[in-house]
Amino acid sequence: MGASPSAEENRNTLQKKDIAHLGDRVPFGDLELLQVYRVYHKLQDKLRGGNNVNVDGDGIGNNDQQPQATISSFLKDVGVLSAAESRVKKKKKNSSETTINETTVVKDEEAAFLEERLYLLEAVERKILPPGFGNTLYRTCFMLSQDTSEYDDDDNNNNNTRKESMTKNTNDDDEDEYTRMARLEKFFEGLANGTRRDRKTVTKCLIRCCTQRAAPVDDDEDGSAAAVPVSDFAYGGNRTNNNDDGKNNKAYIEPMELINLGYRVCIAAAFLKDSSEGGGDENENENDEEQKDFGRFLPPDESESGPGLLALSNSLAALATKRKQRRLRSNEPTDKLVELVDEDDVFEWVEQVAPMFGAILPTFLHCIFFPNKRAPPTRTSFDYPRISQESQVFPSNSSPMLFSFGCMSPALGGEVRAALL
Repeated sequence: MGASPSAEENRNTLQKKDIAHLGDRVPFGDLELLQVYRVYHKLQDKLRGGNNVNVDGDGIGNNDQQPQATISSFLKDVGVLSAAESRVKKKKKNSSETTINETTVVKDEEAAFLEERLYLLEAVERKILPPGFGNTLYRTCFMLSQDTSEYDDDDNNNNNTRKESMTKNTNDDDEDEYTRMARLEKFFEGLANGTRRDRKTVTKCLIRCCTQRAAPVDDDEDGSAAAVPVSDFAYGGNRTNNNDDGKNNKAYIEPMELINLGYRVCIAAAFLKDSSEGGGDENENENDEEQKDFGRFLPPDESESGPGLLALSNSLAALATKRKQRRLRSNEPTDKLVELVDEDDVFEWVEQVAPMFGAILPTFLHCIFFPNKRAPPTRTSFDYPRISQESQVFPSNSSPMLFSFGCMSPALGGEVRAALL
């Protein structure tokens, strides 16, 4: 039933070639490249409806306990696959010394672990993240623009469209080498852009997950935005964004949508980090229930979270308003804030007001792709501010006010000491 020696040898040779190629292009270590490479191929095999292929090159089948039958969502699929792959080394160390009974126990434990991981990711998507965020992230950042996402269907649709998409992708199994490498590079590029690149690149990934809107009417009518080069700050420059006939084709988003997205992704990352810490330490069993208390990570409803996030949203809109005045060379003060902002507005706001906003997505994606592993020391993670006792200032552990403080500086993250309350 296994692959022939020649097929296995060819697969190993291709794997080494691909990883060497990717190592020159994305900022990941060798072990990280290997893990993500295996996850990528298992994900592609699952999406195309084929039998799971062992790409480990070590003869160990590691798909036995993974729920591979159905396609759920990008975050759940890649999260479970990554969690399973991160435990392969533990199985390799014990495989030569375990008996049949012990092997059965290990498989049961593995199945329970992956099932728990799936439930955690499902809870994160249903209770914390905006609907469809993970699938949108996959489509906008991890896929070639001409490809069709298998995750485009929502829960209310039947599976006909999904099956057609899977059939279409299955027909691409004989893809040429250029297309195969282009898709592989795009997946790794999307992960690198969302985890290891600069703040501007990471923030752009979040911007692309928001609803893209046309330029405001006032900018479009007077033509001022296109007539005057944007060069009033470091990220401005004389950008060319495929403008036709001098028109402004920039994508615009609503400030509150971006802030709310960042807030929810931040809470999701905090929950995943907290649920992973101490999971295998017997000395911390007493803290497991507290660590995995899901309720304290639930964001408040919009009526409660809106006012707390409004200050950040207004600060972004205010900065965009001032940039617009500079762009139009207007000295007249205005009390009306812009309703839409472009990516340059967001980049400057992140640099000046909320530098830790650019660490939100990297922290979240690290929890998805590299669970139970510390982030590289060269990267600053977003450590959501935590309060260990009741406070009259912060009504809950998921208070938007805590998020606002955390966006300002890494020194304001982590546990808030009682003396500061």
